Amino acid sequence: MKFMKYFVLTCENKKGAISIDPVYHLSVIPYKILDEKTELMEHNTFLISKGKQKNDVIPFEKHFGNMAISQRLKNFLELTKTKGWSCFPIQIDGIDDPYYALQIIGKSGGILNLEAVNRSLEPPMKRQINESTINGNDIFLVSGTLNILITEDLAKKMKPENFTNLLIEDAENTFKFIDEENE
Repeated sequence: MKFMKYFVLTCENKKGAISIDPVYHLSVIPYKILDEKTELMEHNTFLISKGKQKNDVIPFEKHFGNMAISQRLKNFLELTKTKGWSCFPIQIDGIDDPYYALQIIGKSGGILNLEAVNRSLEPPMKRQINESTINGNDIFLVSGTLNILITEDLAKKMKPENFTNLLIEDAENTFKFIDEENE
């Protein structure tokens, strides 16, 4: 079986770049990507926690892995008919430009060899994911993690757009996609 190629999508966290935090205090600082039922959809005001430079991607300072996206990036995802994401508008105090909290609704199965990965000291062990659990999404979250992955096709479309503060890295050093039924 020939496996597709995937890329990890993260915020680059450039020096001087803005980070934001919600005004609304969530009961727990989530170590998860925003889902479709987040309280932040109603309480969508954010403050700049550091930095001065606006970018296409703005990370949430205390809500690791979460990010806001610019109108330009939102338009790109819509025009390319990217599957596996959603967003909702947010207000960032001090910024008039429209931004949106990114929600990754595409999911893959979890890491199959998580226990072995956590015990491994050297060399770093690749995290195994059953490729059949991706379900045709262009952008997806590896279940149980903060890892957002995208398909090679989407990566090829995104890279020439030069979205600021967005990092797209080949997933082959970190993940191994397998066909669990044939392993």
